[in-house]
Amino acid sequence: MERYKISPSLKLLLATRRYGLASKFVGWDEDATEAKIALALSILRGDHDWFYRITELWDPYYCSDIYYIDKADPERSDPLWFLLRCHGDIGYRGLDWRYLPLYRYSLELLPHDPFLIWAVALSYEEKNSMEPEALKYYAKAIDVQDEMLWQYDSRDLLMQDENFSRFSWFCDDLKEVLGFYLWEAGRFPSAEEVHRRCHDRLIKARFYKEDLTEEDVQWLGEQVQKEDCSLLTKQQKVRIYQTLAQWSLKEGRVDFFLMPILEEGNRYLSLWDKPKVEALLGRSYLREHQWEKAVYWLQRANWRQKNDSLLALYLARAFLAWYYGNEKEKIKGKRQQIFQDCRQAWLEVLALKDHELEALMVLAELAEIEGTFHESENYYEQALLLLQQDSYSTDDSGRFYLNYSLLLYRMEKTEVAEAMLQQGATFWYEEMS
Repeated sequence: MERYKISPSLKLLLATRRYGLASKFVGWDEDATEAKIALALSILRGDHDWFYRITELWDPYYCSDIYYIDKADPERSDPLWFLLRCHGDIGYRGLDWRYLPLYRYSLELLPHDPFLIWAVALSYEEKNSMEPEALKYYAKAIDVQDEMLWQYDSRDLLMQDENFSRFSWFCDDLKEVLGFYLWEAGRFPSAEEVHRRCHDRLIKARFYKEDLTEEDVQWLGEQVQKEDCSLLTKQQKVRIYQTLAQWSLKEGRVDFFLMPILEEGNRYLSLWDKPKVEALLGRSYLREHQWEKAVYWLQRANWRQKNDSLLALYLARAFLAWYYGNEKEKIKGKRQQIFQDCRQAWLEVLALKDHELEALMVLAELAEIEGTFHESENYYEQALLLLQQDSYSTDDSGRFYLNYSLLLYRMEKTEVAEAMLQQGATFWYEEMS
């Protein structure tokens, strides 16, 4: 017999779809090419015993020892043999995680085979594996829908083989058995169960990691933002919120995409973590120039952590930014209320003593805006005493001298204003020299 060719009598039987008779004439135990035809026939005829006699004899030829499949060379392997080998085996015996190396190697040859994607993922899941390789396949399995299995068409691969491509009926029949009827045999769980099991592993892998990466955080955030959260249990959802909160606190920042997630998840946090996350959200919104949200979250944090001078300072700064950021606010009453709340916030900062200079200068500025110049002057005088007693930054001092001088000019105290400007210039020169 010419190498890689099948006998004329076998061709005739296959062409006329006489598969039962063909199985008697095929030289499965003598010729590797006809053994592959025989393997296909054993699947079509449902001959369990014959299938395993063929694989036992010819597996070493096509894929070396099945138990050492990882050592096989993909470039020297026949994808069609592995298609028949795996689909037939799953059809006869169902999934077996002990055959994971075979499934994984076959998937390397047939990367778009949905049956093999699920087989690899479910085998890893049976082993409770959370290694990076397993996570990759869990994610792939979630993208596979059940219709992809029963609609699976293997004819492209079958037609690449010279001996199979001659018989379109043969390939059509194999396509149905290797796809639709394999799915109908119930060898796989429902898509919903497969997705849930794989999703659980993906989530638990992140929960158990000591240090989440940016990619992990992004992935967890996406899970609670999906419109369809059916794969998440309520407990998992709460755990994700808690995990993201802990990560943000550890990093000392909240990425922009996490802000609405932490807002939603704040209700699930412990009383210990709530004020920390609220303060972090407030500072993050302040950094993003979203003043109203910054005020909201910093107010909540201040309510939980009274007498925290730094939190009080952030809240006061947020109010001030909100006031100036709403200069075009059409509702005058609302802007006036922001102004009053802003002043009260700075008075509370002043009362806590730790940031007196900044509080006094802002209160002086607010009093000047309101037209109470003498009150503003009083605040500046208190600030001047602080500057004379302690050292402050050049920026704070320069801002003080400039703003106080401008106020004095507005009050028509020209000589005092010029003296204050001269004093500021002298200070600036000494600092810069």
